[in-house]
Amino acid sequence: MRILITGGTGFIGKPVIKSLVENIDKVEVLNLTRSSPNSYSKKVEHFRCDLSNSKTYQAKVEFFEPEVVIHLAWEGIPDFSLDMCIKNILSSVSLIEIVTKLKSCKKIITTGSCFEYNNKIGVCNENDYVVPKDYFTFAKKTILSFLELECNKNNIIYGWARLFYVYGPNQRCGSLIPTLIETLKMNKTPDLRTPKNANDFIHVNDVADAIFKMSSNAFQSGIYNLGSGKATPVLEVSKIVELALFNHYFQTKILEDRTVSSEKNSDFFADNQKSYEQFNWMPTLELKEGIKSIIKNLK
Repeated sequence: MRILITGGTGFIGKPVIKSLVENIDKVEVLNLTRSSPNSYSKKVEHFRCDLSNSKTYQAKVEFFEPEVVIHLAWEGIPDFSLDMCIKNILSSVSLIEIVTKLKSCKKIITTGSCFEYNNKIGVCNENDYVVPKDYFTFAKKTILSFLELECNKNNIIYGWARLFYVYGPNQRCGSLIPTLIETLKMNKTPDLRTPKNANDFIHVNDVADAIFKMSSNAFQSGIYNLGSGKATPVLEVSKIVELALFNHYFQTKILEDRTVSSEKNSDFFADNQKSYEQFNWMPTLELKEGIKSIIKNLK
């Protein structure tokens, strides 16, 4: 199986490539990347290019003749300005336009975001009606619409993997869990304005497993939630981190007392039933175990 991937050197991309290589015997992976990393496997080729300029990679992709395309790249995080979102739209549209013209291409998997959902309380189902509420969700909806159009026109299966709050090793420092770990390690009280907000945290290895299963199994074109299926309050996450670090939660208790009157305006989670039915995926790593493994690796 020949698999083209973008963003393969990123936080999610690395475990995705690892899962593909370890679970598919005869696989060739071509990763389009800005950097020039060393490959740990002969099955993987890192090709340096600029996704915003299709001339830097089109010939290579056409020669490679991918059967599956996994598009993970998103430039500029955490810059979600209009200019950056338009740049990502144009890059994604160019890539999709190129690969959907290839006779070899049978399946395209692209990542969406739980922020596409409008409801902030309760379960999120793929059939929910969504309306863009910022430039980022506008960009995602635009890319999804173009992906659906081109894949339907060319008889290609597409999977829109709608990611919830992904966490794990090598996550960006400004994200919640890495920030909590660093703050609590210094014996400081986390500065959180809405600690009662609850999010659906999914380990990056579970996401990688889902994308591997989407790559190797048959499924119907559409949107697929990838979340844990439960919402965990941020205050509880802080408690889990502090317990894993010190076997107590003194600083989290201070935070709880300070914010006792704070409001909760976010509490939503994924309905994973469709993902289970279509490609037999459910998350396996509990949040407590996932956080413990991150801290163990740091130590």
